[in-house]
Amino acid sequence: MGRLAALLLAGLFLLSGCAGERGTIVAISREEGSGTRGAFTQLTGVADHTGDRTAITSEITNSTAVMLATVAGNPYAVGYVSMGVLEGAGVKALPIDGAPPTPEAVAEGSYPLSRPFYVAAAPDLSPAGEDFLRFLLSDQGQAVVEEAGYISPGSSGPYRGGASGRVVVAGSSSVAPVMERLGEAYTARNPAVSIELQQNDSTTGLSAAAEGICHLAMSSRALTEEELAALGEPSVLAVDGIAVIVSPDNPCQGLSTRQVRGIYLGEITRWEELAES
Repeated sequence: MGRLAALLLAGLFLLSGCAGERGTIVAISREEGSGTRGAFTQLTGVADHTGDRTAITSEITNSTAVMLATVAGNPYAVGYVSMGVLEGAGVKALPIDGAPPTPEAVAEGSYPLSRPFYVAAAPDLSPAGEDFLRFLLSDQGQAVVEEAGYISPGSSGPYRGGASGRVVVAGSSSVAPVMERLGEAYTARNPAVSIELQQNDSTTGLSAAAEGICHLAMSSRALTEEELAALGEPSVLAVDGIAVIVSPDNPCQGLSTRQVRGIYLGEITRWEELAES
């Protein structure tokens, strides 16, 4: 092998960041209906005009917590979660296309896997629900969003409301951690309001809001035309990055978007192939 060819080959190994790992890749995905799955497949090109093409060999988890536990416990696994749940989660988040998985990289636009978090209101929103929504979008609410490590899309101004009653919020398990912190900040100001948080997935939450089962729906994906017809335009609560994660025992130090797509399409099935892709 010539010197130039050897240098090029070494460069490929460094670029993949995964030359030290060998074995079958265990691709972990979220369930259908998950907003994180919907956003992830769109951003990586796993979904196209024909729909979601996630390989049938992928293992399916039904929540953020299960995804984290599954990947943390398997050195051959790869998965994806909201960046906001990474702290203390026991997994390693990988740079994508050379950009680190950080809020700063999301804010500057260098990290390629980012998406909005939405909150959608039920058609007949209660006064307490309306007041909580005002808080979420206010200066005070958006300060909580940024303290939680997400990017604020901007605020509507100072919060000066007040209410009493009960507010049920349902939907995405990816949005739930920041919504829990927002609920705590809100009820500290409004002790006469109770916030009930129900974690499931974006589709379930949006359906519940449309049917009047909950007051506000959390979604980590854009709404469909049918959902928009039922609920109207949602509000953007925050901007989040989707982190591609592996076990801390996995030596991989980074992937490209193309490699991530290949893994979830079932085209790349072994870790050593990443040094060649």
